[in-house]
Amino acid sequence: MNLSAKCLSANILSPHDDGFDLHDTFDWYIRTFQERTGIRCEAKCRLQNRIAGGRQATAIFQIFEEILINIARHSAATKVCVSLGDHAGVMILRVTDNGKGISGECLGSNGFQGLTGMREYARLCGGEFRINTGPDKGTTVIVSIPVRRDKVRECRIKDGGGTSRK
Repeated sequence: MNLSAKCLSANILSPHDDGFDLHDTFDWYIRTFQERTGIRCEAKCRLQNRIAGGRQATAIFQIFEEILINIARHSAATKVCVSLGDHAGVMILRVTDNGKGISGECLGSNGFQGLTGMREYARLCGGEFRINTGPDKGTTVIVSIPVRRDKVRECRIKDGGGTSRK
């Protein structure tokens, strides 16, 4: 199934909207991505702390959204694995696909919506953006962004993947 970026991002709950919750929004977006693209997704969200909206949550979500749009447009992947967690005050996003990989010339592109823009957005939040790719070996993107403590809400994870707020 072909995916239009406008189609995928239409009606998404923005991190700037009231009620934005990073965990729930990731979960919803992954399900929507899978339904609209036919690309099978495996996702693990292991946030030790519930991350509220804010600059860091916005950055990691927008980078995540761009990664998935690029996978749908360019990778020819049939499977995507997503992991979102936090450790020692840092949110860590890992996205791996089984697609065709990214060519060397694309890795050096300068478009804001491309890899350079995602890398810069992570850097502006004090984070890092790393990519591992090779022809016909898929791509793994790892984004790590520090979380400000005043933007954290406690929660505990129940069995079965649900969450319960304290």
